[in-house]
Amino acid sequence: MTCEQVRHHLGGYVLGGLSVAEQADTRAHLQRCRDCRDDLAQLEGLPRLLDLVAQEPAQPPASLRDRVVAAAPRPRSKRWLAVAAAAALVIAVAAALSGGPAQGPPPGSLTLALRPSEGFTASGTAAFQATGDRVRVDIALQGLEALERGATYEAWLAEPERGPVSLGRFRPDTSGRAEVGFTAEAPLSRYSWLWVTAEPDARDPAHDSPTVVRERIPGDW
Repeated sequence: MTCEQVRHHLGGYVLGGLSVAEQADTRAHLQRCRDCRDDLAQLEGLPRLLDLVAQEPAQPPASLRDRVVAAAPRPRSKRWLAVAAAAALVIAVAAALSGGPAQGPPPGSLTLALRPSEGFTASGTAAFQATGDRVRVDIALQGLEALERGATYEAWLAEPERGPVSLGRFRPDTSGRAEVGFTAEAPLSRYSWLWVTAEPDARDPAHDSPTVVRERIPGDW
């Protein structure tokens, strides 16, 4: 191997992406070439970047290595080609191992932070997920006050054409936390608010009790 050929392979050598024959030829050249060993020293820290990846390491395919190296811009010095190619290869392999670019929320989903009303300290979230002709609503709350016997908390949605729509009732645990799930008619865009009330009498279906937490549902959801 010539020095130019070895510099072309240094990125793959550091990452273990060469074939057995290429790895052996590159190692043999490095043993007798000080200049190429100096170039290698500039790249030896790159594998540590892969420690940031949560998945188990995998050997990058030769086709990926070749595409990254071929796409690397041509630097003024050929020695820097190895540095640019290896850095690009590390990024490509890390992205592949971690499943690619960070994914956003799944289609048809929305999460709101629920704000306490005046006089209350509870807070939490409401997560919505469209599932066909229904919307799943998962509510997680903390800081809820203990209830008297026979009292309950109730979750509501506001539908402009129908008024308040009850999702359901629940009671918190002894630490003031509650995690409950309900469903409502789709689409979510028909509703404008979600809120939770403290109902003193679980037998009373009326909506006339204090609001504990609330949040507006975006109209463009």
